[in-house]
Amino acid sequence: MADGLTIAAHENQALPEGRYGHVRNWPYQDETDYRHALSVYGVHDRPEFFGTLRIEAAWLELDGVIAFGTDAPEHDEVMPVSVRKCFDPLALIPTRRTLSLQEALKLPPGQVFELQISNREYRKFPESILAFKHLERLGLGLAMSGPNCAFRQLPPGLLDLEQRHTLYLHSFADVLGELSPDIAKLHRLEELGLTSLGLTSIPDALTTLERLDTLNLDYNRLTALPGRIGEVPALRELSIEGNRFVWLPASLSKVPKLKIDHGKRALFADVRYRSQNPAPIDETLFDLSRHPELHAPSHASSTRFRKTPS
Repeated sequence: MADGLTIAAHENQALPEGRYGHVRNWPYQDETDYRHALSVYGVHDRPEFFGTLRIEAAWLELDGVIAFGTDAPEHDEVMPVSVRKCFDPLALIPTRRTLSLQEALKLPPGQVFELQISNREYRKFPESILAFKHLERLGLGLAMSGPNCAFRQLPPGLLDLEQRHTLYLHSFADVLGELSPDIAKLHRLEELGLTSLGLTSIPDALTTLERLDTLNLDYNRLTALPGRIGEVPALRELSIEGNRFVWLPASLSKVPKLKIDHGKRALFADVRYRSQNPAPIDETLFDLSRHPELHAPSHASSTRFRKTPS
């Protein structure tokens, strides 16, 4: 929006009371203490916008600063921003509500946008989910295990729901082995969580998801990651704790917020100690030939300390 930069929220935003004429200070925390922020794309380190956003029927206005660093812009390097953008007024999208599968099945499929399923024993993937073609957010807790579990890969139909921007799958058993390259079909994905699923590999196709902002691959059986994983343009947060890595790409150093087991960081980064003292070290201090008084006693001189037998 400003100087070739893009300023965007991590998730869809709802206008209070479903009407225009709204002003909000950013960033802010909602009633659940979740922090909402406007990220700035197009510069290094992905800074954030601090200020007010006003939305009217035919225009919106940003007035504040772009801050590079912490949550305290008064201590950071900042760039003032004042932008007004006009648009054709349209009817507002209804406020999204997270539904259970039972609630969703009572509604017309076109009215189901967010779905959360958990604490159920499914031996097969609940195919009824695939009827919700406008589904944008899906959270699925898989309490499936045992030799009779028929869930071994993501159903192809699940990857055809291209409107989805958020997908979280979690299991209490290793139900998946590989992630299909067809994950690239979900080109709108901004948040992806695949935790405790028993994944052993991640396809290179995942790195083509240009909008992917948050990725969680905790507690799988991964031994490596795609070489370009850290070069996903929008990737801001990556969590890969509890895996079995033996190799990791150097591109991980480009991820602003990386959660990884401490012992695995050396697989992609140089963690050797480096002194912050700018003065050169005087190596002559370690030359013992310059300090004969520090030499170890010779064998001959040390015999005088031995006790002679009586």
